[in-house]
Amino acid sequence: MIQRTTAILFSKDRALQLDATLASFFLHCRDAATLEIIAVCKTSTAQHLQQYERLQAMYPQVAFVNETAFNQQVISYASKNEFVLFLVDDNIFVRDFHVHHAIAALSESQQAVGFSLRLGRNTKFCYSLNRPQSLPAFVPVSSPSENPILSYAWPNAECDFGYPLEVSSSIYRSKDIVPMMKLVPFSNPNNLEGLLAQQLSRVAAALPTLLCFESSVTFCNPVNKVQEAAPDNRAGVAISYSADKLASIFDRQGRVDVRSYSGHVPNACHEEVALEIRFPAISAASSSKPLVSVIIPCYKQAHFLRDAVGSVVAQTYTEWECIIVNDGSPDDTSAVARELIREFSGKNIQLIEKHNEGLAEARNTGISVAKGEWILPLDSDDKFDPTYMEKAVHEVLAHPDTNIVSANLRCFGAKSDILEVFPFSRQQLLQGNMFPYASMYRRELWECFHGYIPIIPFGAEDYNFWVTCSGVLNPRRIAEPLFLYRKHVGSSMVDAVISHQFEVDACLHTCHPDKYPAETLLRDHDVLSLMHVDTFEAISRTIAKFPQYSQPYLWRGLYHEAQGIWRWAQRDFEMAERLAESDDWQPLFRLALLHLELKNLRSARRYAEATLKRCPNFPARATLEKLIC
Repeated sequence: MIQRTTAILFSKDRALQLDATLASFFLHCRDAATLEIIAVCKTSTAQHLQQYERLQAMYPQVAFVNETAFNQQVISYASKNEFVLFLVDDNIFVRDFHVHHAIAALSESQQAVGFSLRLGRNTKFCYSLNRPQSLPAFVPVSSPSENPILSYAWPNAECDFGYPLEVSSSIYRSKDIVPMMKLVPFSNPNNLEGLLAQQLSRVAAALPTLLCFESSVTFCNPVNKVQEAAPDNRAGVAISYSADKLASIFDRQGRVDVRSYSGHVPNACHEEVALEIRFPAISAASSSKPLVSVIIPCYKQAHFLRDAVGSVVAQTYTEWECIIVNDGSPDDTSAVARELIREFSGKNIQLIEKHNEGLAEARNTGISVAKGEWILPLDSDDKFDPTYMEKAVHEVLAHPDTNIVSANLRCFGAKSDILEVFPFSRQQLLQGNMFPYASMYRRELWECFHGYIPIIPFGAEDYNFWVTCSGVLNPRRIAEPLFLYRKHVGSSMVDAVISHQFEVDACLHTCHPDKYPAETLLRDHDVLSLMHVDTFEAISRTIAKFPQYSQPYLWRGLYHEAQGIWRWAQRDFEMAERLAESDDWQPLFRLALLHLELKNLRSARRYAEATLKRCPNFPARATLEKLIC
């Protein structure tokens, strides 16, 4: 069962570095959307205050608050949820991880005081004491696919391993850490950490272990010092990294290139590394021209690829790169792509080869290596009008707060028609797709919301992505048919979506319990319980290929439940719950009903209580409350 977590970030006069912390966190934390994130910021000048206000606009999913009564603020925020994650503004995340894996291990290890994200077998040096440190005797706890979890006894461990109470990158149970915080009169992050360290002897007997990943997922990069409260803390002294210098870089649109640190293995919890700064001046000719990355996946459509790439080469806007992704296609996609690269050798075109996983993962693969500030998807059988990019870029330069641009569609091939893109409405978007897949959007949307999810049966991955991003979309529309969409005779994919439209919509809705009312999702459950066998088989193939996602287990469990196959339904619902995000009540509710059907009243009550905790306004609340009583 995944618990709700608050992440608290501390920052003072370091907008550039805080941006790197947030950007790298959203890049690597695979379940970041499940956290409540609060940045507590302190500023000494109007310039720093304005920079944090700009960060607030860049990260609408983060609550930025000005530091006032620090002690009361931090205790209040740390008390909000069952777990609290502390971070600071020189954290850089370097590899993928799930917070819910750490929380699950912490929930099972009741003798663990917390979970460190910056310790691991790789941290063999103590930066603060400037000396090597011995590794403790690690004990495996669990093994998430990306990074096993370890436990060790901290009371007799060396250096950083013997320092389990810290506020730079660790997760704690709120019921453990908040009472300790209430005992000490702290006024800033540094003396909070120092005062917590004085309480180690009080917790050693009851909480003698600490958890961590086998490899650190983050480290602190102490290239400068801004907190006067800890003058003895070791940090870099390079004048180029002073707070004023970095603030100047931030004002000139410079940002830390967090992708350059992906895969880095720090040798310590703190490690000084150079700040890799990138500026938006992609083009040597003009810094006002953003680079657009066109992503073209191709599977069994090599015969159309020349038309698609040709329409990119013909663009009147020239600051682009084109990434062709061969999604394990059995035809001559690779040969055609290589021929196009040779033919247009003066253009920025590249080919990526991968095994077949479907359109969503092919797009994700291409975007992961893209260098552009803007992403423009194009399927291999479609085309662009020569002026599409130029007009789209004009919109974003004229309206800098824009993060997505779309154009009307001109259908060609088996059918000729013009389809208009309607004015944007967030509520309307939840009812039906309002954006063509070939809309140009800021790369940050893909990074913050983790791209396309490859689980919706029969497609709809682009619509699902727009729904995921719906809360922050700020679109512009070009009222011209600049996207050329090929209509095929008897398209199997299009026919499948149309014939199973209600089931596709139900699957998509249940992926977003935070956006659709519970009444809608309960109706969707009824739809999926009666799904066609083709949908059931598609979902089963998805589970085999992508077992890490929660919703396909829920969908399959609904089918098994309707068929009266209780044991299989229970197994699917339990797996869905294990993988579910913290706001998803659906597996819990299905388990409550299932155990009620099986006459397991004690379990039914437990799951009913958990359902109401996650969904206080549940439409069948009276029924569940009666079950609990």
